[in-house]
Amino acid sequence: MFRLLFCLVALFSLCLISCGDDDDDATDDDATDDDLTDDDTTDDDSVDDDATDDDTTDDDTADDDVIDDDTTDDDTTDDDTITDDYENPLCKEWNENPDWLDDPVNIHCLVEKGEFADPNAPVPETIRVVDWNIERGHALDEYIDLFQNNPVLNEADILLLQEVDRYCPRTNNRHVARELAEALSMDYVYGVEFVELNQQRGEHGNAILSRFPIVGAQLLRHTDFEQWHLDAGQPRLGGRMTIAADVRIGDHTIRTASAHHFSGVKHYFQAHHTQAYETADLLSSYPGAVIWGGDLNTGVWWVLQYEPVIEFILDQGYADALSVQPRDRNWTMPADPPVPAMRLDWIFYRNIDTLAGRVLYEEPFNDLSDHLGIYADFPL
Repeated sequence: MFRLLFCLVALFSLCLISCGDDDDDATDDDATDDDLTDDDTTDDDSVDDDATDDDTTDDDTADDDVIDDDTTDDDTTDDDTITDDYENPLCKEWNENPDWLDDPVNIHCLVEKGEFADPNAPVPETIRVVDWNIERGHALDEYIDLFQNNPVLNEADILLLQEVDRYCPRTNNRHVARELAEALSMDYVYGVEFVELNQQRGEHGNAILSRFPIVGAQLLRHTDFEQWHLDAGQPRLGGRMTIAADVRIGDHTIRTASAHHFSGVKHYFQAHHTQAYETADLLSSYPGAVIWGGDLNTGVWWVLQYEPVIEFILDQGYADALSVQPRDRNWTMPADPPVPAMRLDWIFYRNIDTLAGRVLYEEPFNDLSDHLGIYADFPL
């Protein structure tokens, strides 16, 4: 009986996500090796012959980690995978016809990095980490104002952002991550999830912003299960991804990640487990503090307060920064409900403590995106 109830609730919840999320998944099975760590990131052969195997990752997964075996180094990637070019497209295939591409999902994209943070910023006793799916960045000016002036958000030290536009007409061709970082005097890294074919080839992805220096970053392209370029309503190149970065705060280095996972119905449980496994594997080599945030599109959680992928993440040694919040204070979408409300957004952490975490329900936070922002404080 419980299994039947679970399946019915899961199906209903997933339909809600698929109907309400503009980023209904589109990806295929070949995505595990698009990370930007080795010298071949500009080659077309980013996926090896094993990518179609059922295994989530192949034997080369360890080579995709944000840093190599020398975990005491702060650099997360080779220099040739990161660019400071904020004007030109980041993806090699950005102007290609998808019908001519052998693999329209595993596109080859550099990580963009910009430096606006004070390298000598004083080290605080506590840092505040905000995770937010900002729905393209339509409300960029409002976000800038709140992060500069609101007493909750102006204390933010690290921002983990999803659905961030880069030169898309729908957001007035603005570079959302860079403008926000410059206004807040933060370093940033940006990774492309999709090249938007119906947005004049603008790019769309995840970003990490930090009040303290970012010393390296990497993009992980996930294994995915649908083809976005075949979506007539929202054609795209690319697929789901996570961006990871190391943030140096005085003598501390914290590994951070901003993830955006599968939001479809078909293959729901397989896709979520696969992508969580890949992100966990990406972060696993780092022995220090890790903070992993993102929109994981966990539609089943809102009713049962249980989902297998969350149990998997917790089993990897992570804790949920909102675990102390009651059920009616941990949902994150829609931002202005009626019900049902869903818990799609998370901050996980390991090898560091948290003081408090909560969802930003009140005005003016609930009128900026279809997701609510969340934050947590961490003592250093």
